[in-house]
Formats: sequence, structure tokens, C-alpha cells
Amino acid sequence: LIVPTKYDRGLRLCGRLPLVAQPVPSTESPLHDSQTIGEAAAAALRETLIHLLANIEPLLLGEDPEAIHQLRVALRRFRAIIRFFELSEHDTRWDAVEQTARTLLSGSNEARDTDVFSLGLLAEVRAAFPKDAALAALVQGAQKVRAQARHRNREVFSGREPTRFALMVLYLCERLALHLKHRPTRTAKPPGQAQDQSPDQPPAHLHLQSLAYLKSHPHLQTLPKVQPQPTSDPVVALDDPVRPFALQQLLALWHRLERRLMKARTPQDWHRTRLGTKSLRYAMEIALPALARPRRVRMALKQLVKLQ
Repeated sequence: LIVPTKYDRGLRLCGRLPLVAQPVPSTESPLHDSQTIGEAAAAALRETLIHLLANIEPLLLGEDPEAIHQLRVALRRFRAIIRFFELSEHDTRWDAVEQTARTLLSGSNEARDTDVFSLGLLAEVRAAFPKDAALAALVQGAQKVRAQARHRNREVFSGREPTRFALMVLYLCERLALHLKHRPTRTAKPPGQAQDQSPDQPPAHLHLQSLAYLKSHPHLQTLPKVQPQPTSDPVVALDDPVRPFALQQLLALWHRLERRLMKARTPQDWHRTRLGTKSLRYAMEIALPALARPRRVRMALKQLVKLQ
């Protein structure tokens, strides 16, 4: 499945457009506050699918490493959208969609890692020592490994799995309007339950400084100031308005990030904290057009990027 029309291809053949399509960056989320939860989820998924498909041809025919990066961004956004709207609790087939996105994402890990290494660190070291014969040999070896990884990645995205994935996403988006069942009630953890504590000590109160930075920064005060719903209440259906739901989800992700910052001790803890920051950032990007004061939310996003 590829995006260009016959008109686009004609322009390429006559030299009016580049013969190989350029990588396509993501666009702003299509959400708005008048949508229902189901409509917003379907719109976000369709927009992300267009982003994914538009970068398959640049990957298959071109050499620009940005194509791999944009494909990975699209696949991560798929997973973020499915989790943000909790679609798997309305239809378990979304679990399979998320798993396929994860599989396709892992299939591009090697290609992305070799791009970053060859064009980043290795290129800098090579420029600093241009006459080093050992570095020259390492560069040649890295280029060979990078070409092999890119070939394997192209095989992944020229096969059947991406097509099945795209068609299933489109089908389930059409079904979203029909799935109006309430999600199952979630129960809270028993009060006083012991939390896992790392035996290591925090490095120089770094976790407390990070949390204080987040809480005190004026741009991050735009995060929703709403009270969480009791966990015993039934969760809203897909035909409810999207804005209150989005605010509730963002608040939950914000509190999760606070907890992870407070408990961060080991490198594994910091990795989870970074993932929590990324999850909140993706969620804010998805919900941005449906929120009040979008300009201030964009400024808050920049601070989350710095923390990440």
C-alpha cells in the first residue's frame, strides 16, 4: 500500500518532482473538542496511518534515513493512540494491532541504530581523526552492516504484514462508531500496600530536583487541574465527549510520571521514567487540538522534551 497517485507519478517521470518520494513528517493531530471519543480515536488513527504509508515508498526506493525515523514515529504513535483511548477494552482486536505495530517497530530497530551510529558518533570521531586507518576500516564495516540492516528493513515493509496491518486499522476504525459498550470497572490497589523500593540510593537527589523542576515550571502548569474519577466508577463510552476524557487521561499520565520520578534510583528506574515522560508527551500531542490554551500546551511539550 503506497500513497502517491498516478498524477504524482506522472510529475516524477517528467522531472517536475523528484523520482523518489521524500520522507513525510507527521502532521498535527486531527482532534477537536466537538468530537466523541470514538470519532477522535478513529481520526487520530487514520491520520497516523497516512503518515505511515507515505513513508514506505521513500524507505523502499530511497536512501534518506529520515524515512526509517518517520516510520518509527508513526508506529509509536499507533501504540500511543491505542493506549491513550484504551481501545483494547472495547475490542480485543486492538491488542493484535498494537502487537503488530510493536513487531514492525522492532523490525526497524537495527536499521535505525546503525543510521544513528554511522551518521552520528562514528562520523564525528572520523572527522576528528581523518588519517586513522583503524577508523577508516571501522567506517567501511559499519557501512556494510548498515546496508544489510536497511535491506532487511525493506523486506519487512515490502511484505504482507504492513498491508494486513493497514487494512485491519481501517476496518477497526469503521467499527469504532458501533462499539458503545462500557469498559469493565477497575479496582484500586488496597490502601497501604507496600511499594517496591530499590535498594540503591538516589544520585544526589536528582529525582527530587527533576520533580521540583516539573512542578515549578510555569509552562507545565497548563496540565489539567481536574480531580481523578474514583476507580470504581464505570468508564465513559465511545460516544461521550473527548475533552473531559482526554483531560482525565493526561492527569493519570502526569501522576504516573510524578511517581516514577519520586522512586527513580537505578538505571532501570530512570529508563521507566523516560518512557513515562515520552508517554505523556505523545498523549499531549494527540490531545492538543482538543485542549484549551493549545499555545501553552505546546510550550509545556518543549519542557517535557528537555526532561526526556
